[in-house]
Amino acid sequence: MLRTLFALVSGVFAMMIVITFVELANARFFFPPPAGMDWNDSAAVAAFAASMPAAAMAMVLFGWLLGAFVGALVAARIALRHRLPCALLVAALVVAGTIQSALTIPHPTWMIVAGVLLPWPLAWLAARLSTRLAQNGLASTR
Repeated sequence: MLRTLFALVSGVFAMMIVITFVELANARFFFPPPAGMDWNDSAAVAAFAASMPAAAMAMVLFGWLLGAFVGALVAARIALRHRLPCALLVAALVVAGTIQSALTIPHPTWMIVAGVLLPWPLAWLAARLSTRLAQNGLASTR
């Protein structure tokens, strides 16, 4: 049980690192916010998000999905007996974050739909990959 909890915490941590890195890279290199933007002003944040091109929004979505996959893979890799449930819990947190983000900042419908639907198959794929790696002796079996 302790290993499963550690797996879940590790997967969530990995997911958060990946999402943060991709979103920071997007803001730093591809679509930086205006100088002096007040991130506490919800109207300013909403206006900035509405002005983002589709490519910048796709990059944010990519971060969510990559975070879901990497986090699920880390959780499944560590969990051993509960690979799929741990991976799916990481996906559930990404979906919850997507919904929370959509409720606070306007997002295009395609982005919300993809952010809610795609983490699930990616988490399943990560759990399957982790199982396959373990069967081939490429992952820890203790």
